[in-house]
Amino acid sequence: MPTFAGTLNVPPIGVTRVAAVTADGMVTAEAAADLNGAWTLQTEAAPEWIIASLSGRGVAAVATRPDDAASLRFPPLMELQLSFPDAPPHIPVSIDPIDLEAFPSDLHGALTLHVQAIVNLHVATIPGEGTQRVQLQRGTYRISGRTFTLRPDFGETFVLDRIVDEESGAVLPATNGEVVVRVAKNAVFRAHFAQA
Repeated sequence: MPTFAGTLNVPPIGVTRVAAVTADGMVTAEAAADLNGAWTLQTEAAPEWIIASLSGRGVAAVATRPDDAASLRFPPLMELQLSFPDAPPHIPVSIDPIDLEAFPSDLHGALTLHVQAIVNLHVATIPGEGTQRVQLQRGTYRISGRTFTLRPDFGETFVLDRIVDEESGAVLPATNGEVVVRVAKNAVFRAHFAQA
């Protein structure tokens, strides 16, 4: 049984996992890095890739071939400050990478995939209230948010309507409750919701 081990430069945020990924993108083994970034991964067969990913209060990913697995290092992260001045209470807001700088695009599916084909719906979810700060790898992200009601008389449904870039004043309109943003530096955004 092949064993791989290393130590990541883990930011003190989020959940960090290391996974073995086959050529067709399936996750065959995974392990969490400890607080010092140390990890050990045992696989049934030799994988095509070893990836490390950060989720929760940050989003980042790095991939390497198995022979270089001990040297996995996350790239520098940018801080995204996201405020919610008019969000309804208890609304989750999801942040999912579409394209991450220096991470192979054909491995994006492995960021939400687990052993035995279990899939997370999103890479990161934050509360849509107050001001939230997340650390993100440079790249393009989908930010989405909506409430759901089981019946029309259970209340109103709200969706993310737009995001405003506080620095430039640019308004990024939502489509179906989703806004695509490019993160290349630290940024301050304001998210607005509307009744669906």
